[in-house]
Amino acid sequence: MSLLSAKYVLQGHRCLSNCSVGNYQSRSECLSCHASCRTCIGPTASDCTSCQSSAQIVQGRPPFYGVVHGSCTTACQEGFFESTYGTCLACNPTCLTCSTFEIDGCTSCRQPLLLLNGFCVRQCGDEQYIDGGICLDCHPSCGNCRGPNENQCTSCFGTSSLVSGRCRQGCPNSKFPSPLGYCEDCSAGCNTCFALHHEYGSTCTDCPGGFPLGDSCVDQCSLGFYQDDAGLCRECHYTCRSCSGGGVYECTSCSGGDVLTNFGQCSANCFGGYYSDGGICKTCNSDCLECSSPVECLVCRNPSDVLQFGECSPQCADQYFLDPLTRMCRECDWSCNACNGPLPNDCVECMDGMILRSGTCVSACGPGYHQTDGQCKECGSNCASCTSLFSCTSCQYPYFLLGEFCVSDCGPGYYSEPISRVCIRCPPNCEECHTPDSCITCTRGTYLSIDICVTNCGHSSFPNSETGLCDGKLPNLK
Repeated sequence: MSLLSAKYVLQGHRCLSNCSVGNYQSRSECLSCHASCRTCIGPTASDCTSCQSSAQIVQGRPPFYGVVHGSCTTACQEGFFESTYGTCLACNPTCLTCSTFEIDGCTSCRQPLLLLNGFCVRQCGDEQYIDGGICLDCHPSCGNCRGPNENQCTSCFGTSSLVSGRCRQGCPNSKFPSPLGYCEDCSAGCNTCFALHHEYGSTCTDCPGGFPLGDSCVDQCSLGFYQDDAGLCRECHYTCRSCSGGGVYECTSCSGGDVLTNFGQCSANCFGGYYSDGGICKTCNSDCLECSSPVECLVCRNPSDVLQFGECSPQCADQYFLDPLTRMCRECDWSCNACNGPLPNDCVECMDGMILRSGTCVSACGPGYHQTDGQCKECGSNCASCTSLFSCTSCQYPYFLLGEFCVSDCGPGYYSEPISRVCIRCPPNCEECHTPDSCITCTRGTYLSIDICVTNCGHSSFPNSETGLCDGKLPNLK
């Protein structure tokens, strides 16, 4: 195999630089993927690298070295998460479900572990309660609790006493007990606050006409915080810029160049079938599998469609050809009305006023060709010009034109004209001639008389049957 041929692979009857979608390379040949695969590394259903159906994803399996591949499925298996590349990747081993493969990317845990801020832990911390296997913060007034509200405490800190599920500090409203044993004022605007348990200060829990945030009151929860069911501002998941809740899938905007996916998650990229519009992933046109805007498809959902001008169509428009690798329509040479490649000799149909000759559009067929049905066809063997395949009008050297055919020898009864290369019939009864008007030999029963063949030599000569000539002298009679 030459160095040039080693750069190409055979697909069908074409040599390509790479195998097209729906095929994989086996040595120097492209073979078909399994019907469920859009792209693949082999022939089986477990060799898919992307799926034919936009509703399916590739269930990858560890170890994940090289290209992730597997079978196409409608949802990832337990212990895997869907990546933005349309593949299921393995979670951290501590996770039951997750949003990334990082150790803090868990969204649920394997029993008996509990979910705490993306980590799977053996037990929740102080000031937290368990809800559906998730560790959530108690109300700031509680030591321990059974829910998020201030009347769901089960124990209290310091000198506070538990009364009907509430922790009472011993100070009036708008004050909290200081470490020195006296009641200190809450921050301005705060109606009720509680002493911090591990450091000096307080946490506001009631703001008339506002929202508690730390030890102060705000008109609304600031960026990076959300209002919980108890009316307190809580911090968003660390991946979110803003959010509606504390989970990884409750983001409402993202920072650091990330985009907000259709799942409410901040990610580096949108999932397939979505595009980024100002950092928010929005649905592509229904014809698109991938797109860069609502009017610019990158990959068509229907694998048999072609991509042209950012739209998916059943076929390419005039003056465009299909690139089998990308299934994109690319422009023909200016001379072609239709083509199968970008070069001037890739035409299959010409613009008005042009004629197709061996894949090239020309203004006239030229020598060796004749025009039929708007195309230049080659003349027959040895023809220099012709009106059809079997009707020559001139011949290539050293052939002569005999009627509509080119011959190497004109044969008996014809003169081979050396200038025009045409066979000219000799005079009547002439078997051989050296000009169109000058015979050399005559047919049987005729005789040569002054360069012409006659049946009667006349009165002054007699026919000589041995020489075929009209002799001028009578023979001696004994």
